[in-house]
Amino acid sequence: MLDIIRTGLTDIRAGLGKRKIWMALAKEDVGDSLKRTRLGRLSLLLNYLLFVGTLLFVFGRNDPNYVIYLACGLLVWNFITDTITPSVTLFVGEEAFIKGTVLPLFVYVMRHTMRSTIRASYALIGAVGIVLYDKGVSTGWLYAVPGMVWIVLTAPAAATILGILGVLMPDLKFFVQNIMRLAFFLTPVFWYPTGGRLRDLLYDWNPFTHYVDIVRQPVISDTIPLHSWAICLALTALVWAIAILLLGLYRKKIVFLL
Repeated sequence: MLDIIRTGLTDIRAGLGKRKIWMALAKEDVGDSLKRTRLGRLSLLLNYLLFVGTLLFVFGRNDPNYVIYLACGLLVWNFITDTITPSVTLFVGEEAFIKGTVLPLFVYVMRHTMRSTIRASYALIGAVGIVLYDKGVSTGWLYAVPGMVWIVLTAPAAATILGILGVLMPDLKFFVQNIMRLAFFLTPVFWYPTGGRLRDLLYDWNPFTHYVDIVRQPVISDTIPLHSWAICLALTALVWAIAILLLGLYRKKIVFLL
């Protein structure tokens, strides 16, 4: 067991040490995905604003905080789904690199995470603009920053787990895609947990809820959601533990399983 953990940690350490490689590849990925668009990276910002506007038009409420509630919820959710859904094919998509180089597997994980972070940064600009216009600057912004950082720190672990499972179970990508579509409606991104017992249960027992809340609640109420933070700390620790074990187990086997 110790050898497995040591192997996983060694790969992570080596991958983090290749920062220039995965940062350059991530920037190139974002640029390549937008090079045929007229608006370029601006389209990422407009996409987010249009999504917020559409949901606001459909589900708009009289609550003065609803715009911020929706904007912050979508910001976090878009990053989560942009990280999780493609993670299942992470190592499969990097097959040529993995078989042709000796780079640590964690390089590909960080490339994926950085790509999602860069894309989310444009949505963050839109979210900040919405909050500034609707509420202005408050101390809650400071409380929200650790939440955003924590979500980004959780992303590589989740991507590692799903990437390895995606190699072992190729059909998993279809299940994850459908689960994430369903999870969007089961997570309080655009609805409040005051519509009955079922909604309250979904709010309390949905892990995504708490990752959204550690960013959104400070901005809305200038308070730190300690309950959600406790859950997120425990979940992230668990996810990282599983990721390290899987990476240690399959680090040398992935190339033969692809």
